[in-house]
Amino acid sequence: MNVPHSLILEQKENAKHGEVFFPIQKYITKLNLNSPVIMTHWHEEAELTLITKGSCIYQIDLVEYEVNEGDLLFIPPLLLHSIRLNGTDNFCSETYVFHVNFLGGKCNRYMLHPLSYTYDKS
Repeated sequence: MNVPHSLILEQKENAKHGEVFFPIQKYITKLNLNSPVIMTHWHEEAELTLITKGSCIYQIDLVEYEVNEGDLLFIPPLLLHSIRLNGTDNFCSETYVFHVNFLGGKCNRYMLHPLSYTYDKS
């Protein structure tokens, strides 16, 4: 399988995301001045993230995105990504990591692209 950038095996996240019959896992990410970064990593699963508090910088496939409370991100499988605090505010997000087979049908990894959506509360 071709990927846009070489993936370094040492950067692969080795966490188990869900179970065989329910291949999805929820994570709460909290960043603050004492813990301002999630290091660069990749995995075979996709991510869907809702920013619930504050702002941060996501680096996805070597491109930086500023995200804020209310934003929704989709990160396809096999993309390098990291998170760093943006400013001094605390940051929190809810992330669901899942294998694309969970979506059903025939999802081609190359049909999936990073996505950021900002919800306008007005």
